[in-house]
Amino acid sequence: MSPSQPHPPIATFEPESFLILVVDDVKENIYVISELLEGEGYSTTFVTSGPEALQRVTQAQPDLILLDLMMPGMDGLEVCDRLKQDPQTRDIPVIFLTASNEKQDLLQAFAKGAVDYVTKPFSPPELLARVKTHLELKQTRDNLHHTLLEQAKTAEALACTSTRLGILVQNMQAGVLMTDAQGTIVVVNPEFARLFNLGFPADLLLGKNLTAIAPRINGFISHGQGVTHNFLAIESPEPLLKVELALEDGRFFERDYVPIMLGDSSQGHFWLYRDISQRKQVEMIQGQSLEMERRMRQQLAEQNQELVAATTAAEAANRSKSEFLATMSHEIRTPMNAIIGMTGLLLDTDLTTQQKYFAQTIRNSGETLLTLINDILDFSKIEAGKLDLEVYPFDLGQCLEEALDVVVPIAREKSLTLIRRFLTPIPPNLQGDVTRLRQILVNLLSNAVKFTEAGQVKVTVEVVDHDTAKGEYQICFAVQDTGIGIAPNQQQALFQAFSQGNSSITRRFGGTGLGLAICVRLTALMGGTIWAESNGCVVGNPPELWRIGQPTIEGSTFYFTVNLTVLPSCAYSVHNLRHSLFIGRSVLVADYDEGRATRMRNLLASWRLQAEQITFSSPTKLGEDLKSKLTQKNYGALILHCPYPEGRGKQFTDFDLGKITTWAPTEQDIPVLVATDIYLSPGERYSGDKPPVQAWIKSPINPDELENTLVDVLGQTEPPTLVSTEAISGPLFPYSSSNLTILLAEDNLINQQVARLLLKKLGYQVDVVNNGQEALLALARTDYDVVLMDVEMPEMDGLSATEHIRRSQGRSERPWIIAVTAYSMEGDRERCLASGMNDYVSKPIRLEALQQALQVAATALQSTSQDRITAIPDVNAFESQLSSSSPCPEDPAGTALPPIDQDIIRSLQELDQENGQLILREIIDIYCQTVPEILQRIKLAIANQDWGNLSSAAHTLGSSSANLGAVLLAQQAKTLENLTRQRDCRAMDPGHFPTLAASYERVQGELKTMLDRL
Repeated sequence: MSPSQPHPPIATFEPESFLILVVDDVKENIYVISELLEGEGYSTTFVTSGPEALQRVTQAQPDLILLDLMMPGMDGLEVCDRLKQDPQTRDIPVIFLTASNEKQDLLQAFAKGAVDYVTKPFSPPELLARVKTHLELKQTRDNLHHTLLEQAKTAEALACTSTRLGILVQNMQAGVLMTDAQGTIVVVNPEFARLFNLGFPADLLLGKNLTAIAPRINGFISHGQGVTHNFLAIESPEPLLKVELALEDGRFFERDYVPIMLGDSSQGHFWLYRDISQRKQVEMIQGQSLEMERRMRQQLAEQNQELVAATTAAEAANRSKSEFLATMSHEIRTPMNAIIGMTGLLLDTDLTTQQKYFAQTIRNSGETLLTLINDILDFSKIEAGKLDLEVYPFDLGQCLEEALDVVVPIAREKSLTLIRRFLTPIPPNLQGDVTRLRQILVNLLSNAVKFTEAGQVKVTVEVVDHDTAKGEYQICFAVQDTGIGIAPNQQQALFQAFSQGNSSITRRFGGTGLGLAICVRLTALMGGTIWAESNGCVVGNPPELWRIGQPTIEGSTFYFTVNLTVLPSCAYSVHNLRHSLFIGRSVLVADYDEGRATRMRNLLASWRLQAEQITFSSPTKLGEDLKSKLTQKNYGALILHCPYPEGRGKQFTDFDLGKITTWAPTEQDIPVLVATDIYLSPGERYSGDKPPVQAWIKSPINPDELENTLVDVLGQTEPPTLVSTEAISGPLFPYSSSNLTILLAEDNLINQQVARLLLKKLGYQVDVVNNGQEALLALARTDYDVVLMDVEMPEMDGLSATEHIRRSQGRSERPWIIAVTAYSMEGDRERCLASGMNDYVSKPIRLEALQQALQVAATALQSTSQDRITAIPDVNAFESQLSSSSPCPEDPAGTALPPIDQDIIRSLQELDQENGQLILREIIDIYCQTVPEILQRIKLAIANQDWGNLSSAAHTLGSSSANLGAVLLAQQAKTLENLTRQRDCRAMDPGHFPTLAASYERVQGELKTMLDRL
């Protein structure tokens, strides 16, 4: 450090900044020492053996170690020796704690590297003094080492900077000259010597006085300027920049002069010379061309006047075209708007189902035609790239249905079969421009129907590529027909504007020839491409790896792809499909695909239906199996999947929707639901000319559509009774909803508040206890009908409490115990049922799920034969396979989830119309008061490797957050809880705490904003 630099301030000794490791096999000593040190402000950690000490030192990196000399197994001398051999720990000071006064022991301690020792029993002031002394020494040593390192770095940086500056000066394309205050040259570069033709290396000037080169420089200067006067400007007190100097040899130099000052004292001079002769020549040339440029501008002005006149004429022509297009647009749109408006009024009148369908088809066709007209009128806008897409959520299945509805009338006139299939699961919540997508589909379907006289038109949809993290999907559509095909010599002009595949003078097929050209541009706008395959040839823009199909395929196939995005769905949205209407009902599933039949049976079972399945391989086998099943049992409905017309073998050629009465069980009068790939318009599906089919269902089956259909079908018949036929005493229905007495066992205040509001909304009164032990005491005082039992609770959890209840009451189903849990891991539900619980609802609790569970409880309790009440299927376990056509994509890391699910917040407010906002404020206050404490518990549990406390804290955080709508934070907490329960070492990653804390800050900010708006 140079004398001019100030010395760094001495660091203040702050005990809070030091961590001390206490190593002693006697826990009482550890307690006393830790209390003593922490009372002074030190941070402490402790272990009770030598191996633990070595491990803890590596993890915690303490500033000082208090090491017991005598310990079993590995004594303090060995521990100290191993610490001093390790380069990472050898600089940590070690003070031995010993009860020995033997000089030899103490010498060995110092020989191993100890800095001091304290004799037991020790004096607290002495121990604190020695600790402080050695920590101050360590702090001083560390500061000195840091200072030396900083000085070395500074010196190295200065040397590096000096080297770089030297290299820069030596290689500059300008002459550099620097002198001190006495005129001695201290810096000069080769370019200076070259500019002034010195004839010797520039280094020879170093140390010489400026007057040594004055005669040579004076010879170059025009007008007799001296070296110490104007040319060098050495007498100027201020910098002189960009001064131009003329030389005798015709060259021009540009000079920058800067006096070097320190305060008021001159320290030297600095010059920079640049040869600007070439620039001056350019300026002269530019001056000569100025007149020429002026003349050119005059000529351009005259030409511009002629262009203005031509532009005015062109604009007049364009205005005429625009006026014509506007007039035509108005004239065409006026009758189309009348058609659409009148059909809308017609739909508002009393119509039959078929009439509504016909009117709706007219309206949809009119809207589609209007869209096509608009696209034709805007074709120039598409060409200019000024057409913008409207991106918003839509249902892809509905879009396809609407496109098919447009071509149904013409297809039925030709007796064509319309088929649509989803080859892969299609994600829900797609967003894009549904109008443009429907326009492409309508265009391709219309062409397919137009050029097909017999057979079928098939639409297939599949996902060909996706990026789950970004929520982006590439969807491929294929429209295949069995028509006349496209001749190879006509294919090249297929996607060009104003061209047609059939352009004969007969104009048999009509059309403007713009449809496919518009499709090309629309698919490109949506990030996709379009191509066609016919007669063994491919035209358009197929993917690089596209492989053509067999040349023998009839007709044509048009393919196109579009890129769509998916809106993230709430991680806690569930498909609540349990209905009391379904309890006790039997449904028979008949399918030629055994895997699909099994998935359908599981879906029906999750809705409380008693489902059975049969798998058939031919019409004859189906008839035999149906006859056998129907003679053995009465079913509420039959769900039959009709085979796809192609590709299923000769054994299925007899299947025909028109002949369904020959193989459906009409004599048993069972409602039949037929799922088919063949597209049927709403008018055909709802017409009564094909008994005994009660409903036609689109395949692949959508769970929502199937649920609604079953509700309609089964609601027309009386439900089976679940009670015994034997006489019973007392009221017939003693457990109606108004009579149920309910006990809630829940330790979380937020969950208690939410459950109270939900039960109040449903008309129930509830008593609340905080854990399983209190639940047992409450049941001993009061005979409750239903217990809502949280699984994770302190003192006694819900599983243990349930086992106590069942042991004390034998095989009785009363009280009916409903688990309240998130069921985040496989096997949790089985543990609940094994403990004696009857049913469950998932966290966060939903009103419909709770209502359904209580209705099931009332039905079960009013039955005198408990054996007839079966275990409840696991809805959540089945949700992953609800529908192959509607998967729920995973939300990555949750980063796409919002901090707060506003739907959950609104549902909390709506639970109490009068005090909704007040209750919501109370719940938010409780949440914001408790979460910081929970986060600190998580941080401490990770630091102490405490699995039990970590699992409990993560569970509490996840449960509270989920009920308040903090779905991302709840998901992160649940992930941590699962890792903890699996004893996965990733649970102890310290990075969990900042992640959770950051998510909570977002939640807290969102809640504050929300409260400010209330």
